[in-house]
Amino acid sequence: MGNVTVAWEDVISVIQMVRTHLIVIGAALVCMILLMVLARRWAKPLRGFIRWQSFIGFLLITVIVVNVMLTGALNNTLNVVLADRGELSQENADNSRQVIEEITNEGVVMTKNDEDFLPIEPQKINVFGWASTNPIYGGTGSGTVDASTAVGILEGLENAGFETNTELSDMYREYREDRPAISINDGQDWTLPEVPVADYSDTIMENAKAFSDTALIVLSRTGGEGADLPHDMGSIMDGSTMDVGTKYLRGSYTNNSDEYADFEAGQSYLELSRTEADLVDMVCSQFDNVIVVYNGANTMELGWTENYDQIKSVLLCAGAGATGFNALGNIISGEVNPSGRTADTWVRDLTQTPYYNNIGHFAYTNTEDVAAAAQAAWEQADGIVSFVNYNEGIYTGYRFYETAAEEGLINYEDTVMYPFGYGMSYTTFEQTMGDLNVTEGAITVDVTVTNTGDTPGKDVVQLYYTPPYTNGGIEKSSVNLVAFDKTDILEPGASQTLTLSFDEEDMASYDTYGRRGTS
Repeated sequence: MGNVTVAWEDVISVIQMVRTHLIVIGAALVCMILLMVLARRWAKPLRGFIRWQSFIGFLLITVIVVNVMLTGALNNTLNVVLADRGELSQENADNSRQVIEEITNEGVVMTKNDEDFLPIEPQKINVFGWASTNPIYGGTGSGTVDASTAVGILEGLENAGFETNTELSDMYREYREDRPAISINDGQDWTLPEVPVADYSDTIMENAKAFSDTALIVLSRTGGEGADLPHDMGSIMDGSTMDVGTKYLRGSYTNNSDEYADFEAGQSYLELSRTEADLVDMVCSQFDNVIVVYNGANTMELGWTENYDQIKSVLLCAGAGATGFNALGNIISGEVNPSGRTADTWVRDLTQTPYYNNIGHFAYTNTEDVAAAAQAAWEQADGIVSFVNYNEGIYTGYRFYETAAEEGLINYEDTVMYPFGYGMSYTTFEQTMGDLNVTEGAITVDVTVTNTGDTPGKDVVQLYYTPPYTNGGIEKSSVNLVAFDKTDILEPGASQTLTLSFDEEDMASYDTYGRRGTS
């Protein structure tokens, strides 16, 4: 068993859960002390009686409150703590770390590979970006990863045989060692540490060019349980915390330079900061072969990667857990052929998304009479009765963009950068679809996948359906994913037939307004 570490986020959470109970016990303690002090005015027999009664009263209140606390707010927590969790063997721990790496091998997405730049043989490589020394391993709350035992990006590259420029990584560690705290609790620090370009000396850059002609830029974004990502960094950076009636924002940001602001009003957290944009400009002006690694689970705006001929390849690598960054080295070196696919639609401009104006913590303005009750019901509440309007209906994610393009609402190529289910490979594939077969309400189809390239790899088959639609009838999106599967590793020229199946019921549409039979 390893060393036990304290998850302070959980400790704070538990304290917040029982805050009211602790206040009651504290108030009872104060009352007991006051009564004991006041009892000095009475004669000895009565004085002792009052003191004993006050003590017994305090004890009784404490026992009742603790009982309520243990059987109520802390019941689930205690069940988890007291449960027999056994002991994790080293064999199981090692197996778990291996599984994480294998999953990430399957999940890293390559979205650009001009001139078939990747893969490259293990060699010396310059890794730019502060996040290369402090990457995102997971999310917040339940998604937290113990970074102290995790394989980082630099270590993952080195494990694959690459030699990284330690002069750069030492500079980043000296600039800031720890990652700003984004947690499930209040007080998020949205700062994106990045060394300003002005701090890269001529010596550092000359040494980098002498070290290797290849550069890799790492950029990251974090997020998770506890707070929505800021869609207007201006409100964060100018110290605003709340605009009652519109949105509620939490957190702070520290600029990387006194000479400029990293973000202007209206820019989102998922755009490049000024310091990051300067870094990209500098690296691309000094190196002809640049790889960009985006380390984050949220769909960052990446249109800028198309503006530089020097950026040959782009890889998307979300929080990789304890050992997942080994997979990054595996893929860049060609030990693993990327086969991951995007799980979201990546757009060029987040302000044009259908949900953009509904992001945040919208507060009702006429609920003063119920605000106190709401705060009492949920002890961690801020006292503001708020809501989020999910106005997309069934048109969430790719369903909106595909339907909107078909109906002429958007120009798909101008709006969408990476479609849902997109991902590149070091080889090419051909997919041949067989006939649909319907048996007792189940639909099956065989799809034969052939590796038509010269590199072993895996391919993903995605099956979509388009339902019939009558104008004015039941709402339906034009494209719907109904089944998918991934092949085994296929050698060049080899084929594999995958059988995809789904129930007819999976294509049913819900009639919100009771207009049965209209479509």
